[in-house]
Amino acid sequence: MNALVPITLFGWIPVVVVLFSLLPARKAVIASYLCAWLFLPIAGYELPGFTNYNKITATTVGVLLGVLIFDSASLQKFRFGWQDIPILCFCLSPLLSSVSNGLGVYDGLSGMSYKLLTWGLPYFTGRLYFSGLKSMRDLAYFMVLGGLVYVPLCLWEVRMSPQLHSNVYGVAQHSFEQTRRGGGFRPMVFMHHGLMLSMWMAACTLCSAHLWFSGAVRKIRNIPIWVVTAALFGTTVLCKSSGATLLLLTGMGALYFMKKQRSALPVMALIALPMLYVGLRATNIWDGQAALDAAAMISEDRVGSLSFRLEAENKLAAHAMHQPLFGWGNWGRNFVPRYEGGEGMVVADGLWILVFGTRGFFGLIALLATILLPVYSFAKQYHPRRWHQRSVSAAAVMAMILMLYMVDNLANAMVNPIFMLLAGGLTGVALDAAPHARRLRKLHILVAKAFTPAA
Repeated sequence: MNALVPITLFGWIPVVVVLFSLLPARKAVIASYLCAWLFLPIAGYELPGFTNYNKITATTVGVLLGVLIFDSASLQKFRFGWQDIPILCFCLSPLLSSVSNGLGVYDGLSGMSYKLLTWGLPYFTGRLYFSGLKSMRDLAYFMVLGGLVYVPLCLWEVRMSPQLHSNVYGVAQHSFEQTRRGGGFRPMVFMHHGLMLSMWMAACTLCSAHLWFSGAVRKIRNIPIWVVTAALFGTTVLCKSSGATLLLLTGMGALYFMKKQRSALPVMALIALPMLYVGLRATNIWDGQAALDAAAMISEDRVGSLSFRLEAENKLAAHAMHQPLFGWGNWGRNFVPRYEGGEGMVVADGLWILVFGTRGFFGLIALLATILLPVYSFAKQYHPRRWHQRSVSAAAVMAMILMLYMVDNLANAMVNPIFMLLAGGLTGVALDAAPHARRLRKLHILVAKAFTPAA
């Protein structure tokens, strides 16, 4: 680790504040999150009296300061909705877990502060700045641009091996052995893992493809959108994550089906799938054997990995059921020995099982609702048969990305604050389109006209 790590991490907050002084608030938010997520180092510092300081927390703190200093008026416009309850519950869950397990209020507040910075503030920022169809289009545009910037970096690492993070910051962000795939390399660039990068590139590809097919965007920085989509798609495939590629194809297929059949079925299915899986696996009603049998028909190489993953989930879920309401709390109390009497602990991969073990059903339900409720609320106001309209397409593809992200979290635990911007923005779009919101806006207009002096 070289000196550039602390310089960039601790220098990022003032950089974000400067961005707010130079750019409109919405563009400053987009630039802050995208630049941090794409280029800041994978490193962290434990600061006394503060939670883990890393590129996510640096960005959220910087954005909060920027809003308070340069755009405090936006805070006064915020209106809380019942759809915001899940994110509040999810951020509160560490405190409830710590107190219920006798770990103390301080431990709970520490965990709660980290949840607020990594989940709550990005969601809240999305509610402030991306609660309209036009603002969601801006976010979608810059997401595609961010993916396009990553294309040459990904291709370089596919050819030369994942070394950019090491070359720039002097430290590898993950085990090099996990980058070898199919006789080549799986890139990581400046993200924590190749799987995280693959999901990001898949999301950018899906976003670009839908903006192209709907006609909402024709060029990205003077490059035809179809060229951008092709480059992103090829790069996503070369990232060598079969899961991310499958999710990308699923998203494309679902959007195409909805356009042709004018049906909401794919949306309902993708919302129900994570809830059904989590419900069956958390209670151990389903042991996953059918999934192993299906995997054996496709590829024998995948059976071992899937079997290991499902067995770990079975053990961790059984342990979590001893503290089902609020979980076991922090300090690894949610883990169990790999073998009875053994020293090694069972490894957890999926975000859902980690949340279930540490935060119980309270945290798990809050997690599902935080990601999926915005999609449902949006689909209720904008039926999926409208998702190919130019004005709606950007928000629609964000909804699809959120559903695929939740599916990905069944197998992986790749926290991405930009996806929380999407969740907050979609919630705001849905609330703004609700009938009572439209009536309230009309009332405000009438009141304003009534009290406006005649010319």
